Amino acid sequence: MDSNKGFPLVTVQRNYDNQTITLSEKQYFKNKGMQSDTIWYIPVSYVYELSPDRNFSDTTAGIWLTKKDMTVADEYKANGWFLINKQQAARRGEISYHVPLNLSKYISKEMAYVPIDAFVQCLDDLDLVMSSSKLYDVYQNYVIGLLSSVYDSVGKDALERLHEWRETGVLPILDELKYTMLCQSLRNADIDDWEFVYKIVINDSETTYSIYYSVLSCSENESILN
Repeated sequence: MDSNKGFPLVTVQRNYDNQTITLSEKQYFKNKGMQSDTIWYIPVSYVYELSPDRNFSDTTAGIWLTKKDMTVADEYKANGWFLINKQQAARRGEISYHVPLNLSKYISKEMAYVPIDAFVQCLDDLDLVMSSSKLYDVYQNYVIGLLSSVYDSVGKDALERLHEWRETGVLPILDELKYTMLCQSLRNADIDDWEFVYKIVINDSETTYSIYYSVLSCSENESILN
């Protein structure tokens, strides 16, 4: 199959009524009017939300797609999410925007950092597209509505963590989350909280200083900024 020209495009459809998953392959063409009968043997990795071991790094094939269409049983009876092709990174415009936008409604119920961060990062391209649209305000209000609950929750949690840090001298949070947490906590923090972070930042290493100095400008308190 390595001798086949081009490369395949795999699509997946989950049937919630009969609890099956159908995988289909076709040769990818930029010109969507072109067709081909070429068949590849394609290794497909996948993971379920309910899997006991959700290892996203293990890309071992769970299914081999060896024909145009293949239907397999849904292991978890259409419960929870199902992710195909671990480490997927491509964006080719093969599905319409209404599909991911419809899926995005779920994010309003989510409070965990990882899916929220993934969602926000995926908005970059869409925001660029929508910024020149007459519906940009509608789009912005939609996103704000989706994230309002987690925004309020994160803001409260961030300030609580800052106060805990002041009391204990310990900030038990991943390094990659510190900037976001500090910026969010300082938005509505008082002068004592701000000065605490200021002293930490200016007395820390040069690397930490360069990364976190700008966090001090996150405050929305005019008396502090002046």
